[in-house]
Amino acid sequence: MSTSSANKTHRAEIHSHSTASDGAYAPSRVAELCHQRGVEVWSLTDHDNCNGCTEAREAAESLGITFISGIEISAYHDTSVHVLGYGVDTEGDVIQDYSERRFESRRERMRQMIARLDDLGVDISFEAVADIAQDAIMGRPHLARALVAAGEVGSVNEAFDRYLHTGGPAHVSMGWPSVENAIDLIHRAGGIAILAHPGQYDLDDDIGDWIDAGLDGIEAIHPQHNRQARRRYAKMARGFGVLSTASSDFHGNRDRFAHFGNVPFPVNWLDAFLERLGVS
Repeated sequence: MSTSSANKTHRAEIHSHSTASDGAYAPSRVAELCHQRGVEVWSLTDHDNCNGCTEAREAAESLGITFISGIEISAYHDTSVHVLGYGVDTEGDVIQDYSERRFESRRERMRQMIARLDDLGVDISFEAVADIAQDAIMGRPHLARALVAAGEVGSVNEAFDRYLHTGGPAHVSMGWPSVENAIDLIHRAGGIAILAHPGQYDLDDDIGDWIDAGLDGIEAIHPQHNRQARRRYAKMARGFGVLSTASSDFHGNRDRFAHFGNVPFPVNWLDAFLERLGVS
């Protein structure tokens, strides 16, 4: 993608989700939405798997969109921390082995959460959640949607507020990798590692250590970052000499539609990101 083209539209969407994890739309449909919004550069970054990337790439290429393979690795450091991987080998053993392990461990975790809900008098079956998740890696949003469908709660937000939030009565923790291990996994898969939405963690003092461990950049612009946070993380990235990125973190939910394809992604940030990936 040339600088002149970026100057013309500066539209990129590099943090998005599909039905391969907890998104509302199939990868090809997300590609169509990107095309409708004038997005020129797109990455699908489903949680802990790249299963939707082949469909996404084919759809993107048919629509003239530059596609970058992606994944969002769930890690843990005092709280849940997400690390985005870009340009990873989606068919290689590193990603495939990791995704298979996560798939099975998330299914077991789901059974444990359902058992806790049963103890609380909430009637939901594993099969009901599986019907919603389909072939995707199971997560709490799938369980929340199943609870809404069963009439146990009025909304996904209520499901999280009452039962599924971290530390909640039905929440079950998992053995996530460390942030350093997530960075290493992404690098071994041939990609670059970007810290997702750091404003959600209150772990700014640790970012320097993660950069020392190989973190390649920081997602400075995100819908949940206010103007002050955006400036803080952009300044931090400049100070450490790493990449800054911007995204909508699109899952298909109503509140992110306004942001999808419209998040300001400074041209110099996008050019540096593409150059690091070897994308012209």
